[in-house]
Amino acid sequence: MRRFATFALLFLTACGSDRPTAPSGPQRTQIHANNFRVDPRSITHTDFTAPQGGTLVVVVDWTLPSNRILTSLSTPSCDLYNGGTGCGSFFAQNLQGTKPAEFRYGGAIAGQAYRVYIANDGTQTDNGVINVYLER
Repeated sequence: MRRFATFALLFLTACGSDRPTAPSGPQRTQIHANNFRVDPRSITHTDFTAPQGGTLVVVVDWTLPSNRILTSLSTPSCDLYNGGTGCGSFFAQNLQGTKPAEFRYGGAIAGQAYRVYIANDGTQTDNGVINVYLER
């Protein structure tokens, strides 16, 4: 009987079973990556288009931990270079300034253009990378 139990356990492990498996969670796909350079007390941006609806996950990392980098998500119609015309409100922000900065926006629309603003509230020019992921 003991041999049968061992055999059955090995068989079920190798062949699987009819029990349902737990969902694996959302699928994350990188949809945009870009390097940036931003001077002290200045802003830069990067634009991208969401290929599908879902949740955008924006991750921004930079070189100098002493710089406070602030990030915001809007559309290209938001013009921070011109006093914020067309901005209304931001979809998501990370104003903590700790590296890496990350934020999520759950209302992404397929085909919609988005803009990520990166502001350097530090005292030195900095370089970094921005990665945008889509979760579905």
